Amino acid sequence: MKALKHFVTDGDTVDEHQGDQILMPAALRAAGLMGAATEFIFKTSRVTDHLVTHASIIERFLPVRIAHATGTGLVTVAAR
Repeated sequence: MKALKHFVTDGDTVDEHQGDQILMPAALRAAGLMGAATEFIFKTSRVTDHLVTHASIIERFLPVRIAHATGTGLVTVAAR
């Protein structure tokens, strides 16, 4: 998670493929399963259908809420 936080800092944009790939570690962190629970925010170049589907599946299994803004690409992963 430290490496992920180093790679994705506030205001950085990841490409559309990296966006859905980092959802799981971000959700695990937000749920407190990888250290202290913390909100994770990143920006993706495009919110894809895959990212939306991946977020929906993760929310079914982990106590997190994943919000995404199609217009801005902003994704927020937080504990429920």
